[in-house]
Amino acid sequence: MRKVLFWSDSLPPQVGGVEVLAAKFLAAMSARGWQFSAITRGENSQIEHDFLGETPVLRVPLRHALETRSPLLLLQIKRAIHELRAQFAPDVLHVYHLGLGAVLLDSLRDLPRLLTLHEHVAPEILHPNGALSALLRNTDFVSACSQSVLDDFQAQCPQWAGDSRSRAILNALDWPTISPAPLPFSPPHIVCLGRIVREKGFDCALEAFAQLQKQWPDARFSLAGDGPELPALKRLAQNLQIAEKTQFCGWIAPENVPQFLNRTVLVVPSRWREPFGLVALQGAQMARPVVATNVGGLPEIVQNGITGTLISPENPAELARALLELLQNPARAQQMGEAARREAQTRFRWEVHLDDYEQLLAALAARR
Repeated sequence: MRKVLFWSDSLPPQVGGVEVLAAKFLAAMSARGWQFSAITRGENSQIEHDFLGETPVLRVPLRHALETRSPLLLLQIKRAIHELRAQFAPDVLHVYHLGLGAVLLDSLRDLPRLLTLHEHVAPEILHPNGALSALLRNTDFVSACSQSVLDDFQAQCPQWAGDSRSRAILNALDWPTISPAPLPFSPPHIVCLGRIVREKGFDCALEAFAQLQKQWPDARFSLAGDGPELPALKRLAQNLQIAEKTQFCGWIAPENVPQFLNRTVLVVPSRWREPFGLVALQGAQMARPVVATNVGGLPEIVQNGITGTLISPENPAELARALLELLQNPARAQQMGEAARREAQTRFRWEVHLDDYEQLLAALAARR
């Protein structure tokens, strides 16, 4: 049985796209016979041990150590990681979601190392003397969750451009256990889903929905998720006089997301460069037409005019027009949803995603 030491900056119970994907990945790869031991950043001030499913997890208070400038705690964290490494005897180090881990992981340079990029790399952390640059110097392979992330990384790190040691392995998800329902148009129901932060652009979706009400007054809007911007969005709905037709659903467990998406149209109005866009993929799996901003990895999921509609970021008027066009053409909306589901079945298959990582980890482990 081959062993992987797995670092992810965050894991459940923290909730987000990367956390959900990491948990699914660990469970699926373990079922294939791989043994994992995970390390992640803890939220408390002490080193903790627990489990994520069957995977043991070491949670280290890295942020607390850096914020309090405690060299003693940082030394204890490094010692705990090296003790785990000695006891577990891994074949490969998989840096799945980097975050603050760059300051810790370069000391494990003698292990074959896979670095997965789940976000666009900020130029400031690629300083020649920075922790990420040191980590990359001893990395054997870099995978990226989308072509957008890979292109951006290679543009900032020309030494990796055209290198056979880097490639995009597109994110994927296991298939929903429920079937898509027919798109409802009486009344139509528009949905958004994600962390309630400004970058997600949910305020633009509310403003677009308010404009849509003038021509489609019976439409409904639901937003699922939690985060710091939620109170502001509730105030915005009141100010736009759409509160009675808007539902704030709170956090939804991952297994309940497919049922939530069984509405008419999914909107992904992100302001920033989405590294991938798991929510857009979930909508496609449920045969929903997706209206998304043309940023980051979203155009790799949403084919404009075929599986959904791409719009400019921070443009409520354009979003309202895109929604109105779909609501006025139910047959076209249905065709887009069906095309999106077919595309999800072919390009974003979970088993292919796992196969790609298994082959890559096996090749790296063989070097060990």
